[in-house]
Amino acid sequence: VEPILILLFQSKRTLFLPNALAREEVPTGYGTTFQRKGRIVFRALKSLPLILPAINPLRDFSLAWLMWSHKLLRWASSFLVAGLLLGLLLFLPSSINLHYFLALSAITLLCLLIFKWEPPIIGLMAHFVVTLAALCWAFSALLRGLDARSWQPSTKN
Repeated sequence: VEPILILLFQSKRTLFLPNALAREEVPTGYGTTFQRKGRIVFRALKSLPLILPAINPLRDFSLAWLMWSHKLLRWASSFLVAGLLLGLLLFLPSSINLHYFLALSAITLLCLLIFKWEPPIIGLMAHFVVTLAALCWAFSALLRGLDARSWQPSTKN
C-alpha cells in the first residue's frame, strides 16, 4: 500500500510544503515507461484488497471520492478506451470516415518516417498508448497470479 494511503487510513492529514524538493529520474524511451507504469499499477492492484475500506463512501466520503476518481477510474481507463475504439471502428466503414482516417495515417507516417520528426501530439498519443498498454499488462499479470517485483532505486546521484 502506498505510504500516503496508510496515513489517510489513520485519518491523518498531509501537509503541503512549497519549498520541498523531490527528484526522480525521467524514464528514457517507451519501453522503460511501459515497465515503470506497469510495475506501479500492478503493485497497486495487488494491494487492492487492503484498500477496500478506502473506497467505501459510507466510511469516509472524501477518501472514497479520492480513491474512485484518482485510482480506480484511472486503472479502468484502458478498458474504457478499448470500448471507445471498438465503437469508433464500428463507424469506420463510412467512406468519409475512412478517408479522414487514411489521410491522418498518411500524414503521421510521412512525419515519422520521412522527416524523422515526432510532432508533440504524436509523442503525447504514444505516451498515452504506452500507459494504456501497461495498465492492460498489469491487469493480465494480476489475473495470471504473478508476484509483485520489488523496485530497485537508481544508483545514479
